[in-house]
Amino acid sequence: MAGYQAPILIMTGLSFANHWYQDNSIDLKIPLAGGVAYVLAALFSEIPGAEPIVTGVAWVALAAAVVVPMAKGQKSILSPLLAVANG
Repeated sequence: MAGYQAPILIMTGLSFANHWYQDNSIDLKIPLAGGVAYVLAALFSEIPGAEPIVTGVAWVALAAAVVVPMAKGQKSILSPLLAVANG
């Protein structure tokens, strides 16, 4: 599980936990979207020569999910982590 799988699963888990932490509510659309992204990545990675591209896109998506706020009025995943680290 070193290709596209790890970044998609990490991104889904971090996004789900971040929404739960900030809103105190569980949003099942996040794991559903992660599952859809996983299936689409699996389909596209079957194209000959496309797996490195799919893996790169997955890692870029993970980096964007960590830095950019995904919902209006919410902080990025990195903001609460920095707040906890800084005390």
